[in-house]
Amino acid sequence: FSIVPAIATLYGFFSKMYMLAFTGGKTDAEICKELGIPPFFLKDYKLALKNYPPPRPQTILHLFQEYDLKSKGVNQSNISDSELLKELTWKI
Repeated sequence: FSIVPAIATLYGFFSKMYMLAFTGGKTDAEICKELGIPPFFLKDYKLALKNYPPPRPQTILHLFQEYDLKSKGVNQSNISDSELLKELTWKI
């Protein structure tokens, strides 16, 4: 198990959700093109945005950066990837 791929996947999801918050009056097709997602995933991102309204996604994106560095040993003692992931999940 490695925390790095998990963080990368979650970062991709939350960054697209954060961008969705600032799409304004664009159509669904324009939003999907801008985010680079298939149209059938848009409803999932909109639902997630209701559960994590701005500025929460931005805070979560910063957490991903912090925990990515921790997983690579920056400013970190010997904590396992699974413990880091549990801690990150708790903070999200």
